[in-house]
Amino acid sequence: MALAWDPLMSSSRQQIITALATRLAGDQNVLVRLALVENKQLPPTLFDTLAKDADEMIRWELASNLDTPGAVLTRLATDPQRPV
Repeated sequence: MALAWDPLMSSSRQQIITALATRLAGDQNVLVRLALVENKQLPPTLFDTLAKDADEMIRWELASNLDTPGAVLTRLATDPQRPV
């Protein structure tokens, strides 16, 4: 199953994909979280979670994702670590 969130898919499939992506967002391995952020079909609920990630590379990539909501981008623009 591809990790692609689509608002037109069934509710149960959305729940499964969101649950899996949420679990991956908390993975200890930064490369797992980075792959999640680079997914252009990230479940909408995860943008806020990943914007608070401790690793600046994750926040940087999230800021580069064209689907990141404006409110999240605004928060990232005021990130205290300059590279983000």
